[in-house]
Amino acid sequence: MSATTFDSARFGGTPRSTLLRRARIALARHAAPQFLLVLAVWWAADTLVRITGLPLPGSILGLGLMLVLLGTGALPVSWLRRGAGFLLGHLMLFLVPPMLALLEHPELFSLTGLKLLGVILLGTLLVMSATALLVDLMMKRSQRHA
Repeated sequence: MSATTFDSARFGGTPRSTLLRRARIALARHAAPQFLLVLAVWWAADTLVRITGLPLPGSILGLGLMLVLLGTGALPVSWLRRGAGFLLGHLMLFLVPPMLALLEHPELFSLTGLKLLGVILLGTLLVMSATALLVDLMMKRSQRHA
């Protein structure tokens, strides 16, 4: 029995290569599967952290995993562009709950809140600087390889 016959029988008469091609097309064109792919990477990283007991958040490991997948080309950017755009377009929805929490904790408007604000601003500055340096490095690298 050939591989094509086996795959056709297993997948209801559709060869595996056709199913993979359709999945790639869906990932490149639609935001929902792209969003689910981002969610799957986060879930896998979070599960790995829980199983191994690594001392870092699953979201950070997921970010690193996503960086490796995108950097090696194992995961094409076109498979994430629309889903990531959707998430970035609705970023304010993710920021409203922390603002409401601020209103429920008036102690954050004291010296404790000022210290917290300093840490947040410094952390934001460091993250933005590191991101800018990484983007600059990758742009120079892509121009050398072009």
